Amino acid sequence: DRAEKKSEKLVAIKIPEIPGAFKQLYYDLAYCNVKNTPRSITEFSYRFSDDSSAYIVLSFGITGLEDASTVLKLLKIKGYEVQDLGDNEMAKQHARYLGGGRATLDDEVLYRFEFPERPGALEDFLNFMSDEDRAVPYNVTMFHYRNRGSLENSVLVGMQISRENKEGLEAFLDQLGFTYFEETDNLVYKQFLCHAGDAEPPVIKRSGSKFY
Repeated sequence: DRAEKKSEKLVAIKIPEIPGAFKQLYYDLAYCNVKNTPRSITEFSYRFSDDSSAYIVLSFGITGLEDASTVLKLLKIKGYEVQDLGDNEMAKQHARYLGGGRATLDDEVLYRFEFPERPGALEDFLNFMSDEDRAVPYNVTMFHYRNRGSLENSVLVGMQISRENKEGLEAFLDQLGFTYFEETDNLVYKQFLCHAGDAEPPVIKRSGSKFY
């Protein structure tokens, strides 16, 4: 796995559970280098826990140990609580995939998005999902992205949204330009990430292609 090599660093970061904190962390990390060119973010994993703070498990590309040390110092200067998980075998082999466990949330829906793996694709996705001008209000309650090194990658996103706004949400998502699947009735989601229940096959939603 890349997190065991010198090309990637795995960390846990604590952020406040407030609007915009997730996107701000991405930018503080992606552009946390001297040349101010985007740094590769290879994994992002978040699950809502409480209203005060959130823990993000993420990994990012590095050029070596000195580069990794510099990034961690800069993040701490910006006020982040950072834990280096590079020597934590349980975190590298298991905990990074557990998604934060169950959460008790009303009106949560789950979507899986597929998009081509290209420079800036994840940034485009985050910018779109955090657009303050969107007509439909929602809170992101779960987020998991893992760069698999393939032509296509996926993001799993949980959102808390009122039932009367769900149709408007999908109209908004159709503008994104990526194929997406609703996974709210997925068995794994029901059994491991929220209250248990009966599962149904995922509903495939195909939108346009403006990002291709």
